[in-house]
Amino acid sequence: MSTLEERCAAELQGLGLTALEATIYLHLARSPRSTGYRVAHALGKPTANVYAALESLRKKGAIVVEAGESRVFRALPADTLQRVLEEKFRERTGRLGEVLAQWRQGADDAGVYQLAEPEQVYAQAHAMLRKAKTVVLADLFPGPLARLSGGLEKAAARGLTAAVLAYEPAALEGVEVVMGHRGADVIARWPGQWISLVVDGSEYLIALLSADGSSVVHSTWTRSPHLAWVHHSALCGDMIATRLTAALEQGESAATVRTLARRLDRQWRARDAEGYKRLLGETKAAAPAARKRRA
Repeated sequence: MSTLEERCAAELQGLGLTALEATIYLHLARSPRSTGYRVAHALGKPTANVYAALESLRKKGAIVVEAGESRVFRALPADTLQRVLEEKFRERTGRLGEVLAQWRQGADDAGVYQLAEPEQVYAQAHAMLRKAKTVVLADLFPGPLARLSGGLEKAAARGLTAAVLAYEPAALEGVEVVMGHRGADVIARWPGQWISLVVDGSEYLIALLSADGSSVVHSTWTRSPHLAWVHHSALCGDMIATRLTAALEQGESAATVRTLARRLDRQWRARDAEGYKRLLGETKAAAPAARKRRA
């Protein structure tokens, strides 16, 4: 079993510090107002290496130097260091987004990919929601719904059709929430957290996370218009059936249910969605090519 010091050092290295920098930071946290020489002597490290690491830590915002000839160092408190690293990370990712936006991207492909980390799953889901143009359908367990609710509401605020199949009562501004049958039973039966998201019938993401959300059990992401439209149609049909069943159970008349069915089919089926258009275009383009090969 690792010691507390080893766990702290590992977390610091995960945030961009070298092994020596992490060791020096932890030493200064318990022995503030130390000179570089004293740090090197206490750790048994070459003085030149320690001074180079101290300067790097200062530039990274992890330590501060007392003014004066002695140049004594101290580590920033843990909560302050956390905020410093968060701000630096936001700044760097912002710059990264700016420069990568100028980099020529290859055309979208129809490959089917797996996402290995929960952070990848949620980042891809939010990216899909930001790019959505016409319709967003989702089937989300409570944990993922909480993580994606803001993105869903922003998509709806842009005028998109947005609907989510939920398993606990939820209220999302501009988003139509469909309560799943026996939501509590479904959650109890599944040992993990379910995510299913399709945008514009053109791109879909499904994932099963562990119960605590810390790992990915299974995941699939693709921009294949064929697979995405099939998934869109299946999720649309499931949500319509769930909504109509609820209306019948509430005693709505047959006429009311028929009207509701037509509205939901028109809104959620979204036959003007990008994925449907892409799929039709590919199908039409394939026909002349097939005739040419036969000729």
